[in-house]
Amino acid sequence: MRPMEVALPPIGAKVLREPLTRLVRLLTRLYSYVSIAFLHKYGKGQPPALNLTGHCNPSVGGCRALSGEIRFCQSLGVKVFLSIGGPGTKYTLNSPHEAKDLAMYLWNNFLGGYSRLRPLGNAVLDGIDFHIKSGSTKSVIEKHLNDIYIH
Repeated sequence: MRPMEVALPPIGAKVLREPLTRLVRLLTRLYSYVSIAFLHKYGKGQPPALNLTGHCNPSVGGCRALSGEIRFCQSLGVKVFLSIGGPGTKYTLNSPHEAKDLAMYLWNNFLGGYSRLRPLGNAVLDGIDFHIKSGSTKSVIEKHLNDIYIH
């Protein structure tokens, strides 16, 4: 049986305003992972941008409170992922160096690394969901993330 995914709705869609913990309590038997947000803008010299579709504002630290909710979901056995990419063209990597920088950003801000400015607080996500619709950057980012994780 293939696991089902809960994802935040795309920009402009009706936003479900329930706390993540409440949704997961209700849906734990149906869902084995959730995709918490989209990193929908990166590369081309622009800073990475996170889309939480109106749930909170990561650019001012407003999403750090989700850390407890993320850990609660994980305690129930639900894997929590960050999706990168999505529809649109606000992301692309112009060089292997940009791919390495993005991999380091993902590691330090969402996975097992360290940053004082982690957008989702100190929770460590279970992984990255590559939802890249344009370009061919997925394998380059994966390689760099794998290199970071192994070392």
